[in-house]
Amino acid sequence: MTGLLAFRWDAELGKLLAFGLATPGEVVIGFDSSVPADLLHWEGSPMDPPAVQRFGLDEFNRPALPVSTPSILQWRLHGLSAQTLDVAVAVLDVGLVLNTRGRLERGPGHGDGVTFAVELSVRGETTRIWERHVSPDVSWFEERVRLPDELEGPVVLRLITEPGPAGLWLHDHALWAGLHLRGETDWRDPRPNLVVIDLDTLRADRLGCYGAVRDTTPRIDAWAEASAQIFENATSVECWTLPSTISMLTGLAVSQHGVHRRDRRMTAAMEPVAMRLARVGYETHARTDSGYVIPAMGFAEGFDSFDYKPLQPGEDWADVLTLLEERNSPAPVFCFVQTYWPHEPYLADPHFADSTRPYDGPLAGQLLTLSNIDAAVRQGGATLTGADRRHVNEQYDAAVFRTDALVGDFLDGLERIFADEPYLVLLTSDHGQELFDRGSFGHGLGLHAEQLRVPLILRHVGATRVGRSEAPVTGLDLVPTLLDAAGLSLPSHLPGRSLLQRLPADAPQVAWHSEHDSMLQLSGFKLISAGDTLSLFDLAADPRELEDLSLEQPELVERMSTFLGSWIERWQPLEIGDDGSAILSAEDRAALNALGY
Repeated sequence: MTGLLAFRWDAELGKLLAFGLATPGEVVIGFDSSVPADLLHWEGSPMDPPAVQRFGLDEFNRPALPVSTPSILQWRLHGLSAQTLDVAVAVLDVGLVLNTRGRLERGPGHGDGVTFAVELSVRGETTRIWERHVSPDVSWFEERVRLPDELEGPVVLRLITEPGPAGLWLHDHALWAGLHLRGETDWRDPRPNLVVIDLDTLRADRLGCYGAVRDTTPRIDAWAEASAQIFENATSVECWTLPSTISMLTGLAVSQHGVHRRDRRMTAAMEPVAMRLARVGYETHARTDSGYVIPAMGFAEGFDSFDYKPLQPGEDWADVLTLLEERNSPAPVFCFVQTYWPHEPYLADPHFADSTRPYDGPLAGQLLTLSNIDAAVRQGGATLTGADRRHVNEQYDAAVFRTDALVGDFLDGLERIFADEPYLVLLTSDHGQELFDRGSFGHGLGLHAEQLRVPLILRHVGATRVGRSEAPVTGLDLVPTLLDAAGLSLPSHLPGRSLLQRLPADAPQVAWHSEHDSMLQLSGFKLISAGDTLSLFDLAADPRELEDLSLEQPELVERMSTFLGSWIERWQPLEIGDDGSAILSAEDRAALNALGY
């Protein structure tokens, strides 16, 4: 490297800063070892990992190597048999200027871009085979460069950056990313694409494939019965969104990550699955309905792009499908989509209204929210009538039916886009919803079935495993499944299991609501520990959990209580470094208020 140049990424400014510049000169970084398929291998060889950072441009970020202009990345090869070279490039206008003392300081960005080029040198003759000028206002530019026919003997491959016409080397710095040599022009990474669909507040018994009375989910049912595995005994690990979704995306039990208050968030130290997959070359994209599942709560960690805004009635996930269809990369993709459509507020939707018993009560024609349902319950000290409760249930089922249409269109789109690619889909929910099962409405209220039993449907790669499974599974099993599908080993500190492997018939299912409230399902029985109260239920004889057997079977209660305590003791809070405090914007709070929080 000619000249002395030090880089520092300023997160607050959002710029790459360069220090210690002498007279501008050409930066040359050379590699003499045999080159692997990934020219810049982020795990250590041949590029030193500290040189590589993740850079975000227009909400799309990826690992990249920053270099000044002019610069040359140079490889000496014994030969070249690849047919194409994938490149992804971008420009950072760092806005550095010299002050009156001759030192660098921040200034306005006025860069005019960088010219990126690829050159090949064979037996002393150099040919420029690709060139592109990229402006600072352009996000990542990706292209597949065609290489000459197979070259024998020593070859030098150079990736070159040159300043724009104005020569503003103090402003414009270059980013190289996604550099891959391909043996075939249509080569694609053989690892499967991975898709997780999270339908917030969807209890299992309101899907047709889980025994719903109304025809709420015809499209999900048809897809599941034809091409997926339905897990009939699936539970969430918490009864409200924030902790449960963090567990779904990190594989950590709530007792491990400790986010069970609204002022806490997910952190990078928890190593969410998007981060793990991004490290090994996956593209990672997310689309959520805002609420708790937002960057301020840490959910954007590891995602290349993270789009969040409430999905309005009549809208769909077409933008996500477009992103997947138009991606110009051979890398596999991890996509997470989440919607609050099954969550209150409920529209005044007559789809499931009983024409033989028309409803004209106090909730008729209203947008049903937690507050007006509570008001109806408390008005004059009265409780909701049977007709009122039936109306609320009809509106919940109508919301599920609308969600089914959204998901059905999305699943059809995935089948079209991934027609020639391997892909896996996990469809589930973070928790259920009490609909007056115990006299209340909502969630976050307790650990009974209506709030914890959720759908979990898995489309295996190639739809090779279709049918039903009674194996006990939880939201902790999502991350192990995704890692397994991507060919990654399961870290020992994750308590879940891969759904791709043989599952034990007696695995424990645990939910942790707080230090004083937890639940264990094991061998057909369920224990709920709420404060000083222990309740026991026989799930085979009493699936709605209405008859407490704790006084009749004290020995079983003691054994299960001991097991539950040992499980929680084993999966203790991790040392995650960051204090995990959440700071919400006014818009974030407004989105939560719209959901009744």
